[in-house]
Order: sequence, then C-alpha cells, then structure tokens
Amino acid sequence: MLVESGHDDDGSENDSTPLAHMNDLKTSSLVDSPEQFSSWFDKLTFLWLTNLLRRGAAKPINSSDLYNLKPSDVPVHNWKRYQKYRKPGRSLIVTLGLTYAPELLAQFALTMVLCVSRFANPFFLQRILRSIEFTQQQ
Repeated sequence: MLVESGHDDDGSENDSTPLAHMNDLKTSSLVDSPEQFSSWFDKLTFLWLTNLLRRGAAKPINSSDLYNLKPSDVPVHNWKRYQKYRKPGRSLIVTLGLTYAPELLAQFALTMVLCVSRFANPFFLQRILRSIEFTQQQ
C-alpha cells in the first residue's frame, strides 16, 4: 500500500510518484535553449530570447516554438535532488535546506556583498569628508 510520503508500508522508497515516471521523457522536437550557450551579457539583458520574441511578434507562439529546459530546470532533476536528502522524520525545511544548500549559500554570499557595497559608499564618503575637514582645520 502506498502512503503519501512516497514510501511503502515497509518504509522502502517507491517510484510511484508522478515525477518518477518522467525519467525517459525527452521532447526531442524542441530545440535546446540558447540560454545555455549565451554569454553573461546576453543572459543579463535577455538577448538570448530575441528570436522567440520576434517569432511571437509575427504570429502566436505554439508549444513547438519553445525551447527545451535546461536539465537543472526540469522537475525530474530537482525531484531526484530532493529525494536524495529526504529521510523519514526529517522536517521539510531541513530537507529543502539540504537540497538547495549551494544555491542558498551563493544567494547569502551575494546578498552580503550587496549589503556591504551599499553601506560602504556613505561610510567612506563620511571618512573622506572628515579627513578634508581635519586638514582644513590645521
């Protein structure tokens, strides 16, 4: 008998989840996304989407006009990552934290860099102004 957690009654893993059966599905009729092969500037400005946007301006876009997703954006990939860290009795928050730890740590590091850079400008401006005032007083 199958229970909601994705485990059989004996506690063993099963492949009865909807995503488990999508392993062999590959939409070969779709072209690979140009995002994977674009420069950082093209990704930053979304220039890799230009052809699709032009096609959409000329006629309605069908599902056959779309690109394949990157492997890391496919639900099966993320489901497998989640399954690797899912253990009975472990909370959802801890499981998700372990699953996406690299992305979360990178986001945290970049957020810290952003915060420091935002507060560095007024801090150093104040130091420069104080040193100018100090030299003028002498």
